[in-house]
Amino acid sequence: MSVERVNNANSKNPLCVWQLHKLLEPMHRHKQTQIKAPKVRPHYLGVVAFVYRNRFVVADQIQRRFSKVLRSARTTRRHLVELESLGWLGVMPTRGVSPVFPKVYYVTPAGARKLRAELEANGKQSHIICIDRFRRDGLSGQYILHELEVTEYLLAVWHSTQLNDDRDLLQVERRSLTSHPSFQVALRSKMSRLEPDAMYVIRQRGKGMMCHLLELDRGTMTERQLKAKFFRYESWLQSNCGRAYLIELYRQCGAKKPLPHCRISFVTTAAVDAVRRCQLIEQAAAPFDMVGQRLRVIAATEI
Repeated sequence: MSVERVNNANSKNPLCVWQLHKLLEPMHRHKQTQIKAPKVRPHYLGVVAFVYRNRFVVADQIQRRFSKVLRSARTTRRHLVELESLGWLGVMPTRGVSPVFPKVYYVTPAGARKLRAELEANGKQSHIICIDRFRRDGLSGQYILHELEVTEYLLAVWHSTQLNDDRDLLQVERRSLTSHPSFQVALRSKMSRLEPDAMYVIRQRGKGMMCHLLELDRGTMTERQLKAKFFRYESWLQSNCGRAYLIELYRQCGAKKPLPHCRISFVTTAAVDAVRRCQLIEQAAAPFDMVGQRLRVIAATEI
């Protein structure tokens, strides 16, 4: 194989092995939208904070979260163009998706610095805002879809609390869980980490509060992988570190007599035979008593 053939990207010959990486790049890229003199509206920082917390969102999710000010899809698109022009939001290139896949928004370094400045102006800690670094050729469609589905579930939880006056969403954590020291767990002779996709605390008036640890399953994990995940949960629930985390969490939310209780919300988005997938998840959790008592398997079609 000649070097000229490898380096010749415009050749009419079929791609050789050294050129196959080009097929992993997004076949369609949304154009970056820019307008002159974009406005800074009062709700823009809230939108940027919402996108930052969830990492990736689409326009429809932003509109539903801020439906009081974004009353239509057209208004949402216009405001997102302004946020792009301000440099606070960007569009993530996504590999392996069709041209009709919607724009996926993320917070740019300029947007993260704006959030830091706002926190400092309000006398709050700004170091919790980190600047994300992404590959220029984008992220895989499967990874983006997983993140969007987690966002969708959390948005449904928030919406349910808005419709029910007896429920309050006290706290939501997503980014901090991947590096929180309380989620380290000892597995036999080695250390590992429990990494839920998200955590939220709901208080039902007159009935107390409950911490939910969210796991989103797209139907790709085998039974062996599910058992390994539940084994980490079982070890964490039995550990002093896990119990201390839950007690302190409830205390911060205002509980007077906190107990180390939680619920594991396992949401499956399997497109084929969701009932069988739910049964497989419950079967994998059966050997673990503490997990089995706290597990709640939910099919995406039920949301």
